[in-house]
Amino acid sequence: MNRSISALKGVGAARAKVLSEAAGIETLGDLLYYFPRRYLDRTLTESTLMRTGEVVTLIVQVSSV
Repeated sequence: MNRSISALKGVGAARAKVLSEAAGIETLGDLLYYFPRRYLDRTLTESTLMRTGEVVTLIVQVSSV
């Protein structure tokens, strides 16, 4: 949990710096316990929810890590 965030595939020095400055994420433990206040899924550009501008809350259960 104390390993650097740059140990993850796709996270280089530049992205690690942005994560550290923007959200205080420096270790894998920080990332695991980072819960954003709000999340907008921008992949649903054609869905009804995005066209109507509704805000929804999702409750999920992680079944495997």
